[in-house]
Amino acid sequence: MDYKTILDCTKPGDLFTSDDEKSIKNTYIELCKKYHPDNAVSGRDEDSLSEEDNAKVMSKINELYVLAMLMSKKGIWEKTGYIKIRKSETKAYEIYYSSDYSFELGHVYLTKKKIIYVIAADKKKYADNLVDNLKKIKYKNSKMEENFSSSMPNIYGYFEDVTGRAIVIMDKAEGYYPLREVVQYYGGKLDPRHVAWIISRLSNIACLLDMNNMTSNGLSIDNLLISPSDHGIAVHGAMFYMTEIGSKMIGTVKDVFEVMPNKVKGNKEAGIDTDLESIKMIGRELCGEKNVVKFRELGDVPDSMKTFLTKGAGRDAYAEFQCWDKSLHESFGARRFVRMEYK
Repeated sequence: MDYKTILDCTKPGDLFTSDDEKSIKNTYIELCKKYHPDNAVSGRDEDSLSEEDNAKVMSKINELYVLAMLMSKKGIWEKTGYIKIRKSETKAYEIYYSSDYSFELGHVYLTKKKIIYVIAADKKKYADNLVDNLKKIKYKNSKMEENFSSSMPNIYGYFEDVTGRAIVIMDKAEGYYPLREVVQYYGGKLDPRHVAWIISRLSNIACLLDMNNMTSNGLSIDNLLISPSDHGIAVHGAMFYMTEIGSKMIGTVKDVFEVMPNKVKGNKEAGIDTDLESIKMIGRELCGEKNVVKFRELGDVPDSMKTFLTKGAGRDAYAEFQCWDKSLHESFGARRFVRMEYK
């Protein structure tokens, strides 16, 4: 393997072809023979490698070697696009994923039809909380349940791996992508018309939660997925913090804490107003400015939309939805589908 390829490696399996400890050590020895400063003269001649670049290569080799040995001992393995999670000494779960990212509870892997949350062992209570509280969500009829099927989490599998991490596997509709990823694709902000349908979908979900006397406590850009083509939204990552209204919150994310009502910050009592404030925060951030004062100065956001997104939320999801519906009409007129290009 040439030095440029080594520098491009990000996962242990990109450099080491096997998760066997003996194989990892043998590969490491061979790489050291070529790239260790004490042995690397021939390597530098062959690859035109400077001493500075040689040091970078050796640093990368050492970094991935340590991680490879650690993973091998724990019974897990990773390479770009692949992760093996060991359920027991004899059973392993293999995931071939299209993208992945870290979040506050651990790591997320996305496949075409699944999303896998690997929750750190010391945060397992949030996974248990999700599983327990999802059972409390009820729908008025099968049609309503179908309408929310892509938006709300549906747990395909849940287990604890050999390292104590909680593995939560959820169904994911095709064509859904991390909202943060889409925002970055558009240069850090979205057209207000796209922000509008995202707010509408989140407001619908807030009404569902309020109807069930529940609140998510975790709505933020980093915990949402969207379908640009279908204008759908999924709140899978936000529901790890879900609790009944009036009960004590088990936690939240930094962005949500910043906009939580002061009373809630003090008594930690869950209320739907936390979700309603979070939706407004998401709307502002998607338009390009989360700060309320600076947001009011934006020139490309309709005035009625600005007013809604900067006005304090109430404690009734249905009343908020009516206010938003009025603002939506004043801002953009009659409803119409605005195509959103992505990938």
